Amino acid sequence: MDGVETIVEVWTRNLSKEERERIKAQQATSSRTEQVNGGTITTSVAAIAPFGAPDPSKKGDSILTNIISRIAAIKEREHQAHGRRPFVLWIDLQSEGSLVFDYSDHLQPLMSWNGAVQSGAYWHALYGRKGDILFESGGGRIRTNAMQHEGRYNQQMKEHGGPTRISGCIFASPRTTVVMEHPAAAFPLTASFRKQLINLPWFNIGLSLANWSEHLVESIVHVQRNLVVAVVKALGLSSPQPQSCILRCIRRFRVWLTAIVGRLRSS
Repeated sequence: MDGVETIVEVWTRNLSKEERERIKAQQATSSRTEQVNGGTITTSVAAIAPFGAPDPSKKGDSILTNIISRIAAIKEREHQAHGRRPFVLWIDLQSEGSLVFDYSDHLQPLMSWNGAVQSGAYWHALYGRKGDILFESGGGRIRTNAMQHEGRYNQQMKEHGGPTRISGCIFASPRTTVVMEHPAAAFPLTASFRKQLINLPWFNIGLSLANWSEHLVESIVHVQRNLVVAVVKALGLSSPQPQSCILRCIRRFRVWLTAIVGRLRSS
């Protein structure tokens, strides 16, 4: 298009063998059969974390941060990006086994419903910065977490040592297709490529972030980041502060000292 060849690489989220076996085991133990009006109905229940369940022993690990880190690391070798050509990552979010619902709300930096506030995982996976405040709601309260790494568009890639070569990402979910363009790609999408995206099934121009005009994505992302900062301030929230090495040592010393004193008193 416009005399420029664009490379498109497709990624699909598939469940691992371990995840499939875990789900199968949950379904087997929860299976229930009932006779209803002469017919048989069998039901079962299984918990699915589309991008992996959080590790309780890992600080800051959650369903949200798992989604962000997985999306940010897709095709990180970028070996198919070569030459002076735009490179597009097509992220297929329509896996029958794990992504049967539409998660298009996550294409925005923030979402809210019934008193809950949540950060958008897909948005932060691309445009987020290390240390950004993340909203996670659950159990009737709003919690904050922190980005542990740069979003894909702000990363220096380990495989080739330079900034990401991705020009843009296309997210395709069951009822929404959008493009999320790099604000300052080395080889940006062409005007003709953007125009043709409108013909994609379920393409949502309102949720998309594309340079329909020069520097438009950069301007919008700047406004969106200011929005998050303003909401954090308005709600009186802050990012979790990691304990300093000194504080950790002091707390450990206190625990040790309490134990010693306790033994001396009991002797």
